[in-house]
Amino acid sequence: MLHVVKKFVFKYACQPLFYVWITHASYVTIKITYLSLMTSVRGISGRKEIKQQTGPKSTVLFFPDKKQLCGSLVHQSKKCPGLETCLFGHKETSLWKLIDTLESSQFKLDVCVFVITSQDLADILIKKHKEGIIVRIVTDCEKMDLNCSQIEQMRSKGIQVRHDKTSYFMHHKFALVDDKFLVNGSFNWTKQAITGNQENVIISAEKDLITPYKKQFEKLWNMYKPGSQQ
Repeated sequence: MLHVVKKFVFKYACQPLFYVWITHASYVTIKITYLSLMTSVRGISGRKEIKQQTGPKSTVLFFPDKKQLCGSLVHQSKKCPGLETCLFGHKETSLWKLIDTLESSQFKLDVCVFVITSQDLADILIKKHKEGIIVRIVTDCEKMDLNCSQIEQMRSKGIQVRHDKTSYFMHHKFALVDDKFLVNGSFNWTKQAITGNQENVIISAEKDLITPYKKQFEKLWNMYKPGSQQ
């Protein structure tokens, strides 16, 4: 039998990999998934203890924002030069947190939203598209023809857009960021929803939620392909 676990737990700086030395000239390697655990080592009563913490997997945002988001944060992702006197909203706004989530995309943004009239949110999608991120949009055929709709502008920049072809609404309001984050709620991507309506958005990293939304997006994307009757 193994008698005593000796002294040290060694942690690599870049990898969540730990080595525990055993009295017999051997060792046991324990691998802990970095994405789900943050591990710290601290001394208690003369011994070492591994403390494991898990972060929140979901964030809830409520609208309307009390202030319109500062343009320097929307378009440049820089600190506001006049922060102390600026009358616009900054990091505390729900729109900033939503934009920050969309900005985190590394390879794909799938957006399935009933109506998109917000210039700020359209600008983020255009920006990510220019960076080489795959951006796909599913929307409602009637709402894309609104005078303030951003759909044609995004199409003109090369973003892929598909829509229904029926009298019924494509009424979803969700987005998927790299298939790692789900953005979902009552929130249409409109200025009125940002600064006027009572709205909610949940940003979740729960795989059990992301998977069915991913399947639904692909279902609609194929259903609304050019030439279909849906």
